Amino acid sequence: MVAYEEGRRKKEEGRRKKGRSTTLASSLTEEESPLDRASLLYEHERHPHLYQGLQRKLIDYQNALGEQNSLMEQIEKERIRYRDLFDHAPVGYLIVNRNDVILDANHTAEELLGLEKNLIIGMPLAAFMQQKYLQTFIRCLDRTRYMLTPVPCEGVFRRKNAAPFYAHLQISKTEDDKGLPCFRVAVCDITESKMLENLIKQECQLAKQASQTRSVPKRKKGADQP
Repeated sequence: MVAYEEGRRKKEEGRRKKGRSTTLASSLTEEESPLDRASLLYEHERHPHLYQGLQRKLIDYQNALGEQNSLMEQIEKERIRYRDLFDHAPVGYLIVNRNDVILDANHTAEELLGLEKNLIIGMPLAAFMQQKYLQTFIRCLDRTRYMLTPVPCEGVFRRKNAAPFYAHLQISKTEDDKGLPCFRVAVCDITESKMLENLIKQECQLAKQASQTRSVPKRKKGADQP
């Protein structure tokens, strides 16, 4: 009887120990096993060369990331600076796609056309030009497609709540943000010089007429009589 009770007690203790070990193993699996902890905490002791190599790669990655961030900051500063130069250039700048639709405009172009930028973008540039000069402008755009140098052009632009103005254009090829071909159009107001040119032409015409009048000899009265 005593031997039977002793055997049953040992079996119960064995089951309890087994249950505790199973519970401990499951908790270690759910959280962190000793092997995983050792591999994380003592990897450099068991494999020093591997740890040092990973550490060097991490340092190189951090340095490269820092250089990349510095480069991105520099690029952003340059972008802001060139955008400021573009917006406040002394001539109007327009970016026009191959269908003559305005994609971008600087501040000077806003002042020349008498409209804000958000109203200019999306409109065809030809909509601002007088009909008389429209065909000349279209021919200049077509020529620019095959030219390596800017193509000059002149025309009269309409503007909101102001008199039209004579404009000298320089049209050149460029690309938009997506790399698609488009045109860069520089617009310069030449109204004053054009008015002066027309005035000089008128003065030259009047002087020529006066010179022709003086060169005609006056016929004496009765000179044709026998």
